[in-house]
Amino acid sequence: MKLHTLPVIMVGAFPPPVHGMANVNAAVKSALETYGVTPITIDTSPSSLQRGLLSRLGRILVVIQGLFQFLFFSFRSKSMYLSVSGGLGRIYDLCFLIVARVSQMKIYLHHHSYSYLHHADFISKLMFYVAGGAATHLVLGQCMKADMELHYPMVKKCIPISNAVFLNDLRKGQFRTKERVICIGFIGNISIAKGIDDFLTTCEKFNDCNSDMKFLIAGPFEDELIHDMVMDKVNGLRNTDYIGPKYDHEKEDFYNEIDLLLFPTNYINEAEPLTILEALSNAVPVISKSRGCISGMISDKSGRVTFTEECFSDVVVSMTEVWNSTPDLYAEVSISARHQYEALKEGSLENLCQLLNDLSGISDEKDVNND
Repeated sequence: MKLHTLPVIMVGAFPPPVHGMANVNAAVKSALETYGVTPITIDTSPSSLQRGLLSRLGRILVVIQGLFQFLFFSFRSKSMYLSVSGGLGRIYDLCFLIVARVSQMKIYLHHHSYSYLHHADFISKLMFYVAGGAATHLVLGQCMKADMELHYPMVKKCIPISNAVFLNDLRKGQFRTKERVICIGFIGNISIAKGIDDFLTTCEKFNDCNSDMKFLIAGPFEDELIHDMVMDKVNGLRNTDYIGPKYDHEKEDFYNEIDLLLFPTNYINEAEPLTILEALSNAVPVISKSRGCISGMISDKSGRVTFTEECFSDVVVSMTEVWNSTPDLYAEVSISARHQYEALKEGSLENLCQLLNDLSGISDEKDVNND
């Protein structure tokens, strides 16, 4: 009989560097600790967000070291929580899965990317066959669940848990009264993939028509080329400021300052961005391009989702004119944004509690007691 003496092993990216997947993994770890469980963490993060050769080689070394750690602990641990990579990192994930199956561990796979959900691919099929029909797949919403089950029939247990449950909601529903859109913001990793070019085009449109609208850009630059391009544009605009990266309470201050968040992502594998959830939780409406689960995150009452055939900047101009020209309309949209966040969170709390019970061993204790 196998003796499990160690808690769950968590494998995936943890901060730093800071990005959505790493933040969610850290939040799951923190939630488990509130259950009295200190998981073993194997951090497979690259040293930076840059995608150069040195960064990729560095990650290979990190993963090899992590695999040796995992081999050491796997036969004494009952469960593995694996945060699934979006690209070729799934090859590394497959190595961890093989060890987990040989070690007879319970497997929990947390999916954060749409890279393998537009259609089935070989690596993911192989991963999910190795994980087995008993593996639990954690997805970010009903749309992601439907796509997973459509493309991968070997997946038998798929549980939706919105990232909304992992946010640290500091405001608890207390917000300043907002009557109109005065300041529009962009926050996140600054890159073409995340749509900084569309954001700057929007800034230029308002600037050219002598609007008094203000724009704020916050976040780290992907690389020096993006830095130079953005700052060259910002320096030529009277209505736009770059205010640097914002974390923790500074991020709360950022959302308090803006009245509308733009999320013009071009990233094809976008799933359920934390940035959108953070804005909604702060009663900030969002205008975003439609990617992944985004259309299920933003209702018509809490912002606007744009589609391929639409010009993003034109939609922003149009929506802000409507909100600012109709008395009390923007205030209603702002309140609805907060309600949208609360609905997403409440809809996933039961599934989150069940996951934490399973990972912490509470569910197994109940089964033993019932026997």
